[in-house]
Amino acid sequence: MTDELFADEFIRFRLANPPASKGHVQVLPTKNVKSFVELSEEEFIQLFYGASYAATAAFELLGAHGTNIICSDFGKGVVIDVVPRMENDGLNFLWPPVQGNPTELDGISKSVKDKVDELIWAKQNPDAAKKAKQPSEQAPAKVLEEPKEGEVNYLLKSLRRTP
Repeated sequence: MTDELFADEFIRFRLANPPASKGHVQVLPTKNVKSFVELSEEEFIQLFYGASYAATAAFELLGAHGTNIICSDFGKGVVIDVVPRMENDGLNFLWPPVQGNPTELDGISKSVKDKVDELIWAKQNPDAAKKAKQPSEQAPAKVLEEPKEGEVNYLLKSLRRTP
């Protein structure tokens, strides 16, 4: 008996061995890759669509109360585990939380918010966004031009120094 449940050109489903719970399924890309970044956009989308489909099947066919979807790409290959959960099943996938640096978290939060705001603005103002993406017609500054007589260009001097 094979553990493979389904395969197409992008993804395949197999039973986990050993399973963490009844109905534990693994979703893998059809091609052998070590990391998510090696997948094309279409393969990546199909992989997560497959995981969502497996989770839905766990709810409908097994009567699961929930699912854990666990993504792994530790250099040994890409795997998405879909683990059906039942009340009081005894499984514990928690790890001890670590308090983040508040200043660092604020900076990350601001960066994400700024990028989301930029994307929303670009979607609402496509003409202005297109103009903003076009390169400036102004000539770039010539920072590394040769200095005039008696002047020192410290950028060039730092490049020419000998160890």
